[in-house]
Amino acid sequence: MLDTETEDFKWQDYASCNGAEEPNMFYDDYENDVITAMQVDQICQHCPVATWCLEDGLNSKGWGVWGGIYLIDGKVDEHRNSHKNKADWKELYRIHGRSFIEP
Repeated sequence: MLDTETEDFKWQDYASCNGAEEPNMFYDDYENDVITAMQVDQICQHCPVATWCLEDGLNSKGWGVWGGIYLIDGKVDEHRNSHKNKADWKELYRIHGRSFIEP
C-alpha cells in the first residue's frame, strides 16, 4: 500500500515506468509504433500511481504518455491515442474515474 500521508511521497517513485531502460517509448516511440504504444498502455494500466501521473500531466501541460493517455500540452491527443479500443478507454475510465472520449 502506498503511504501518501508523508511529506516525502512522490508518485514518480512508485511509477511502473520509473527507471525504464527506454524512456523514449513514452514519447516518440509511442507515436511511431503501435506495438510499443500497446506495451506502454499495459504498463500504465497496471501502474499503482496512474491517476497521480495523469493529473500531473494535465496540470503541467505535459506531453507524452501520462497515466496511460498520450497528451500534448496537457490535452488528450486523439491521433496518438487512436490505437485504443473501447475496452482500453473503459479501463482508463475505471482507473481515472472519468471519460476522455465522446460516448
